[in-house]
Amino acid sequence: KKISISLNILDLVILLFYAYNSVRLLFTEFSAFDNDKFITLTLLICYYFIFKHLVSYQGKYIFPLIVLLCIFLVVGLLQSLIGLFQVYNLFGYSSPFYSLTGSFDNLAPYSGFIVTFLPFAFGLYFLTSSNSTENKILKYLGLVLFCSGILVLPLTKIRGDWLASIGGLLVIINYRYRLNEKFCLLKLNSAVKILIIGSILASLVFSIYGLYKIRPASAYGRILMWKVTANMIEENPMFGIGFNKYGDFYNNYQSAYFSAEKRDDYEKYVADNVDYAHNDLLEIFAELGVIGFGLFILILFYTLKTDKVKYLEEVRNNHIIVAAKASIICIVISSQFTFSLQILATMLNFVFLLSLISAFDEKKYFTLIEINPFRQKVIGIIGLFLLVILTIHTTESYKANKKWQNAKLLSGYMKYDSAIKYYSESYEKLNSNGRFLLNYGGTLSLAGNYNKAIEILKEAQNYNSSNNLYILLGNSYTELKRFDEAEKSYLKAISSIPNRLYPKYKLTQMFLKSDRLNDAKELALDICKSNAKVPSTAENEIKAEMKKILEL
Repeated sequence: KKISISLNILDLVILLFYAYNSVRLLFTEFSAFDNDKFITLTLLICYYFIFKHLVSYQGKYIFPLIVLLCIFLVVGLLQSLIGLFQVYNLFGYSSPFYSLTGSFDNLAPYSGFIVTFLPFAFGLYFLTSSNSTENKILKYLGLVLFCSGILVLPLTKIRGDWLASIGGLLVIINYRYRLNEKFCLLKLNSAVKILIIGSILASLVFSIYGLYKIRPASAYGRILMWKVTANMIEENPMFGIGFNKYGDFYNNYQSAYFSAEKRDDYEKYVADNVDYAHNDLLEIFAELGVIGFGLFILILFYTLKTDKVKYLEEVRNNHIIVAAKASIICIVISSQFTFSLQILATMLNFVFLLSLISAFDEKKYFTLIEINPFRQKVIGIIGLFLLVILTIHTTESYKANKKWQNAKLLSGYMKYDSAIKYYSESYEKLNSNGRFLLNYGGTLSLAGNYNKAIEILKEAQNYNSSNNLYILLGNSYTELKRFDEAEKSYLKAISSIPNRLYPKYKLTQMFLKSDRLNDAKELALDICKSNAKVPSTAENEIKAEMKKILEL
C-alpha cells in the first residue's frame, strides 16, 4: 500500500540543517563525503526518524514508547552506578588519568553524558502520575536514576554541567508549580519586582564567579579559545571555515592571535592545542557561518517553542514533553562550556529527546509525498546499496586504523621500517586524517627520510594545525640544512603555544647549527626566564643546557 511521508516544522528544519551541512561539506576544501563526522551526522538523522516512528506507535501500542524510555533510563543508571563504583574502587575499569570516567576514557564526556539524564529523570518522577503500572515503572526508575546521578555529578567537578543540571531542574520545578505565572500575578509594584529579579540575577552572577574561582586557569583558557574562535567567525562570517574544520585550523588562528601583538602573559600560560571550542554554538558558527548557526538556533526554537502553557491534565504524555525539553535545555547549557555536541553518546541522547518532542507535537503536519509500492522497492534497493557501501567503508576504515595503531606501537619501539610499512598501507584510506599524517610524517623524520617526511607533513597541514606538526617540519628542514624554512616552522610552533619550552629549545639548537650564536644565546636566556605550564624533568634538563649555551 501507499506510504505517506508527513513532516512537522521541526522535522523540516532538521532536514534543512542536514542539507546545508551536506552542501557546506561539498564546498569545503580537502574534505570528502566519507568524512566520519558527516557519516555520523547522517546516521543521527536516520536515528531521529526511527526513534520518532517507534514513539509514534504509542497511539495503538504503549510498549514501544515504554521500552525506549526504560532503555534510556537504564543506560543513564548504569553509567551513574559505574561512576560511583569507580570512585569507591568497586569497579575494575578505570582510566589511568582519571578516577571517574564511567565507560568513557575522559571525565568531561562522561559528565556531559550523565547530566543529560538528570532533568529527564527528575521530570518523570516529579510530573508522572501513578495511575498505571507503566507510569509507576517510569516514575520510580526516574527517581533511582536521579538519585544516583545527583551523587556522581558533583564528583566530576565539571562546573558547567553543575549549572546545566540546575537549569534543567528549575524548568521542571517552574512548570510544576507555575512559578512564573504566580510571580506575574503577585500584587507588587514594578520597583519591588525589579528588586527581586535583580537579587536573583546578582545571586546567579556571584555563584558563577564562585565557580570560576574554583579553577580560574580553566575558565581563562576557555575565554582565550572563545577570543580566537571569534576571530575565525569575523574572518568567515557567512559560510564559516568549513564542515568539521574547527580543530584542523584552530592553532593557525591562535598562532596569528599571539603573533599580531604582545599578549597577556596569563593568556600565553593557558594556551594549548585545541580540538573543540568548548562552546558548541560558537563552534557551529565558526564552521558553518551565520546560515548554519541560524538553522541550528531554529532547531532549538521549534524544539522548545510552546504556544500556550499546557498542564499535566491537558495533554497526553505532556510530562514526557516537559522532561525532554528540560534535558534539551540542560544539554544546551552544558554545551556552552564543554563539547557535549561533539560526543556521539550525548548526541544520541539529544536526538532521542528531539524525537520524543517531535513525536508528541500536536501542530499541523505537512504531507509531502505519497510513495507507491514500486517507489518503495526502489528506495529499499537504494538504501540497501548505501548500507553495503557503508559496511565496506567501515570495514576498510577499521583495518586501516588497526594498522595505524600497530605502526604507532612499532614506532614507539624504534622499529621505524616496520612502522612505515604499516603507515604506507593505511595511507590510501587515512590520507585525510590529520593525526595519521602527523604520526606518519613524524616516523619518517625519525627514520631519517626527511624529504618524504616534509612531503607528508606539508600534506598534514591541510588537516592539522598542531604545534607538534611544525616542530617535526622544523626538525626535518634542519637536518637538510634548510635553516630559513626550519626557523619559520619553529616560530609557528612557538607562537601557537607560547608556554611550551621544547620548540624554543629546538630553535636554539638550529641557531647553533647555522652558526647564529648570538640568536641562540638570546633565546636561551628567554628559556631560562620562562616557566613551563607543567613542571617536569625535561624542563630542568632544557634549562641546564641553555645555561651552558649562555657560557659560550
